[in-house]
Amino acid sequence: MSIDEVLKISDLVTIHMPLTPETKNLSNAKSIARMKDDAVVLNMARGGIVNEEDMYEALKSGKIGGYASDVMEEELVDEGLDTKFHSPLIECDNFISSPHLGAQTVDASRDIGGYIIQKVKDALDLCAKYRHNQHRPSPSHRAPCYRPQRR
Repeated sequence: MSIDEVLKISDLVTIHMPLTPETKNLSNAKSIARMKDDAVVLNMARGGIVNEEDMYEALKSGKIGGYASDVMEEELVDEGLDTKFHSPLIECDNFISSPHLGAQTVDASRDIGGYIIQKVKDALDLCAKYRHNQHRPSPSHRAPCYRPQRR
């Protein structure tokens, strides 16, 4: 089944892909026009995949029944919140936004915690290996080990 065929019959379209030059504005006036009337769209991927102006027009006209997004095209500017942020989507009653929490799941937190713990164990094992090695390498070849300063 092609993407066009899926769009024509789907009541709910969810977007989960990276933002690349190929996916930029993938959901636009043309693809929205192919969607089933009153479909609901969820973007849990990246801002910029959905053309916000085109989605605004589709929401206002009633072509799209609802749009929910965890991402916006321009979320941060200059490493902080843009105080001039404005998206026409905010004006739509059939638009829901969440504060880009996609990676803040129990599974994601567990996975990153496990990754960090493993990296700390690896570093400690490396330090212990060199500390207890009878044939110590020269200082220039030693692994960098953190040693707290005694006061």
